Amino acid sequence: MALSIDILKANQVLASLTNEQLTAIVELSTNDEATVIGQKIGALHGQYDADVKALTGLDKNQCEKSYDYVKRVLGAYKEDVTKLQTEKTDLEAKLASSSGDAALKQKLADVEKRLTDAQALIDTNKTSLEAKTKEYEDALRNVHVDYAFAQATSGLKFKAGIPESVQSVLVNNAKAEILSKSKPEFIEVNGVKSLVFRDWETDRKSTRLNSSH
Repeated sequence: MALSIDILKANQVLASLTNEQLTAIVELSTNDEATVIGQKIGALHGQYDADVKALTGLDKNQCEKSYDYVKRVLGAYKEDVTKLQTEKTDLEAKLASSSGDAALKQKLADVEKRLTDAQALIDTNKTSLEAKTKEYEDALRNVHVDYAFAQATSGLKFKAGIPESVQSVLVNNAKAEILSKSKPEFIEVNGVKSLVFRDWETDRKSTRLNSSH
């Protein structure tokens, strides 16, 4: 979560800074958040695209968005099926007027086999692509959730003598407790995206951590 002027002013040490100085700190914080999250999201995009390529054998076009890439791949599969269905219909019409043509019968059998295989490929790859997309979206959301929690807990102070390993466990347990009861989602209000935690049972807004993404 990027720092805001209100958050900075609430800190007694920083309260005496001018608005220009506070604005500069906020800008640095926002840039840092964008850099950290941007790098992680870039890595996720790269892995997602690589998974789609490995699954389908089709390359991603330059400057093509990941979701558009998947849509194009599925569209290409459907186009192949449509062409085969048309070819099958044409062959069936020709056989209707020359039922004894062995060559046509064999060609129709071949097309039917290719059509069956193509449809099976669509069904299999669509399921796999949907699973990859769900996995990608979960990972993408987790990047923002993890960063928001890290920023929100960065100012926590523990009693002297508590090892960092124990502090980490306590923070992670608190995070797990929140996530077990709340569903993280992003909403946009007046052009600003915020990370919102909705109650799993009532789907009501319970906790909000601002996060530009």
